[in-house]
Amino acid sequence: MKRLGTVLVLVCGLSFTAAFADTIIGPDATVAVTNSEALGSDPVQLKTGAILVFPGADAGVAGLNEYTRTAATSVGTPYLNPYGTFTRVIDSAYWATNKITETQTEYVYTGRWYLPEAGLYSFYEHIDDHAALGIDGQVIFRNRVYNEPTCVQDIPLAAGWHGVEIRVFNGNSGGGAASGLLSGILFSPSNDLISVENQTNAFAFGDPGDGSVLRAAHNGHLGQKILVEGTAALNLAGHDMAQPFRLLGGLLQLTNTTGAARLVVDGADALDFGATGLEIDYPPFNLDVAFSNAAPDACLTFRDLATLYARPTSCVWRVADNATLALAGTNLLGTGDIALTNHNIIVLTRDAVAQDAVIRVQGTNLTAAIKPCWLDVLGKWNGTQATFTNDIALEGVGSTALFPVNQNCNLQGAITGTGTVAKTGNSRLEILGHLGRICG
Repeated sequence: MKRLGTVLVLVCGLSFTAAFADTIIGPDATVAVTNSEALGSDPVQLKTGAILVFPGADAGVAGLNEYTRTAATSVGTPYLNPYGTFTRVIDSAYWATNKITETQTEYVYTGRWYLPEAGLYSFYEHIDDHAALGIDGQVIFRNRVYNEPTCVQDIPLAAGWHGVEIRVFNGNSGGGAASGLLSGILFSPSNDLISVENQTNAFAFGDPGDGSVLRAAHNGHLGQKILVEGTAALNLAGHDMAQPFRLLGGLLQLTNTTGAARLVVDGADALDFGATGLEIDYPPFNLDVAFSNAAPDACLTFRDLATLYARPTSCVWRVADNATLALAGTNLLGTGDIALTNHNIIVLTRDAVAQDAVIRVQGTNLTAAIKPCWLDVLGKWNGTQATFTNDIALEGVGSTALFPVNQNCNLQGAITGTGTVAKTGNSRLEILGHLGRICG
């Protein structure tokens, strides 16, 4: 295990690679985190009184951190997969503009990126072999198809500092950017459909050398599972990012500890929880959260994909539009019928929604899914057989009832209304009260 317990530890420009070794902080230790990946990829234990301090852009020098991951077989998922060995700080994503000769190697670039103006942005890659991009804890693209371009448009970004993670992978022969490109990774502040033929308003990720565009500080998020004993804190008073700090890996009470546990968010008015780019095993949330030195309406927001065991009791919380909550606790959205108006749900356990309650899928293009699972101590999903007694009413526009089952599932309830009913997975699904056609 890695233990951090000094009065102040600067975590920057490092890479821990030991397998299955939690990083332990505290008790009563204060740790400044300049690069979140320096805490490793295994869970981080915060003991009673532990404080993680997230400084601003000035904590990083000009440029991006470069990491090298050897013996790789594919490009990693931003914020999720290991980073490899820290190599250097460089003023651009080097292997996005140069030919790669090293085989089975991934190059990872992390840091902060400054935008002078808010707007809709587009992002592009054309890399041999693979490339991935993350902005502010969200996966923008991850392309594992050899020599095929990707362009993603309509990404809203505010003015100010943003977190960026670029991954470039080369397989068993030479690789790099496609011919005719300024860089294999480009962005457009005009939201253009970037291509080899259309690079007029497309730019590479680069810094002039003064740190005005890129900084080697990558601390707008924590990608690890955070395990708390007692009360621990995140100090975000000097964070100076354009968007709220985000927890991507999970937030749980440390196993085999007693008494209440809580994470205090100090010096910020918002905290985001949730990940993108996952098919299963959404980050688990099962801890109380409180705010200090914050506005009265300070809020925890569940975004994108999250597994919910329990609701926080010491702060305001909400679910962002189009997020998906995988429900693993008891009656998490109430003790009776529930109505989905702005977000999706996946019902993992029989008690997550009250027995015999109606799940009303309202809103636009929303989904209620049932996927029976049992979860281990760190929130990993494991399929199991189960019977549910809920009705599902498809009452919105483009409503869907989905059953992604890999163990036999029995729904002793009716599916009514207008929408789509679909099944995926290899196991048997029986629905007592549905007479229509099931897709899948």
